Amino acid sequence: MIRMVLQGRTGNSLFQYAAAKWLANEHSTKVLLDGSFLGKSEWRQALTLKDMGVDAEFSRLPKWFLALTKSHIKCHPYEYVNKYVYRESLLSHAYDLNFKNLPDGSLLIGFFQTSRYFPNMRKQLQQDINYRALPMDCSTAEVAEAISCRNTVSIHVRRGDYKDLKGFDVCGL
Repeated sequence: MIRMVLQGRTGNSLFQYAAAKWLANEHSTKVLLDGSFLGKSEWRQALTLKDMGVDAEFSRLPKWFLALTKSHIKCHPYEYVNKYVYRESLLSHAYDLNFKNLPDGSLLIGFFQTSRYFPNMRKQLQQDINYRALPMDCSTAEVAEAISCRNTVSIHVRRGDYKDLKGFDVCGL
């Protein structure tokens, strides 16, 4: 089994799932998405992957257990007991050629935000990730119906979590 420690929100989780799924395929094994380090709202977002039908198991250690172990071992509890721990570099986030050589049973920690971590997976990921299966409330369903009848363009502007980071040119409101 390949265990991926989820970090961030839905977009990050999709990259993490894809990398873990590629490695799991290489070993004919399963993926476990570990949400132990996620807060309550991030965990709810991670569970949308389950709603999308991704081919993975989901797990989260109880907060009290994490608090207890973190004060003693200073890492994820599975890092302490797992022989194969792979931590993506926090400095560059560049693709690491050693990733493809990781064995079954690896614990993965990182964001894996390049498709080089999951080559030739496009068709499988398109089958695994069914965003249309996500539940919609009434107002969202009305908007979806309205835009499906027209030629539509969507523009997404990501600003909030970048506006205070150095090195990013962010437009004002």
